[in-house]
Amino acid sequence: MSIASLGSGGGYIPGRLSRFAGHVRARDNTTSDSLIGLTVARFGPVLDSPFVTGGVLLVAAVILVAARLALVAHGHISFFVQAGTEFSNPALVPHGLIVGTGNGYDGQFYYRLALDPWNLSHTAYGITIDSSLRYQRIGYPFLAWVVSFGQESIVPYALVGINVLALGFTGFVSGKWARSFGRHALWGLLPAGYFGLVWSLSRDLTEILSIALLIGGIVAWRNAHYVLAGLSFSGSVLCRETAMLVVVALLVTRLFAMFRQSERFGPVDVAWVLPVVAYTSWEVFVRFSYGHFPALETVRKQ
Repeated sequence: MSIASLGSGGGYIPGRLSRFAGHVRARDNTTSDSLIGLTVARFGPVLDSPFVTGGVLLVAAVILVAARLALVAHGHISFFVQAGTEFSNPALVPHGLIVGTGNGYDGQFYYRLALDPWNLSHTAYGITIDSSLRYQRIGYPFLAWVVSFGQESIVPYALVGINVLALGFTGFVSGKWARSFGRHALWGLLPAGYFGLVWSLSRDLTEILSIALLIGGIVAWRNAHYVLAGLSFSGSVLCRETAMLVVVALLVTRLFAMFRQSERFGPVDVAWVLPVVAYTSWEVFVRFSYGHFPALETVRKQ
């Protein structure tokens, strides 16, 4: 057979090369699929754990705090408070608190309440509260007060530490929540890994703890731990009043079950009764201590 006949034999060489290339691609695809399948089979069960999602967010939170502390705050943990001269008097605030110019940010009010959550004065420790709705979100500063044993110098560390641990806990309960629906635990990173929580972490805000307790309450309720769910929901609404939307939704479903399906009031209702009582009781306490209901001021400002 001549070279010419090979070149003119109806595409003999291209045909063979095409079939060979297709065979190689098929083998590559099979190998790739096998590797992916092996990886999933080996690491999938290990990663399918709420401890993984919790650990991922805990490590991420620690890295973010360390980076902000080193690169932005220059080693001063009170920088996370974001106090400003508009509401914080540099001459009167506790020693060591960094006060910048301008309005500052909301964390300065939670820091003030963490110094003494029972002191609802309009101005204390050199910091003036801008709105009574800050008193409404007492859960986060109260916990910081407990963790710091009421020591002023420890409060800034407590505020940051609580948010770091709460973010890790959010990842954990979100992973459990995902698994309760038959999903992989890593799906729990979606609600727990919301980018806005980075802003809250860097400014001592209440959202992280509120979300952690809210999702924890949902998981507890789905597992029929109604008292634990009620306590968790209570903490959540005392950190952020918007968490009451979930409690109200739960109340509506229970009322529907009572009136349309003839169910009776029972242990399941503890999950919504406790947060309603906790929220209402604190509103009344603030009313008699401060002069009016924080919830009403919130409505006026909105």
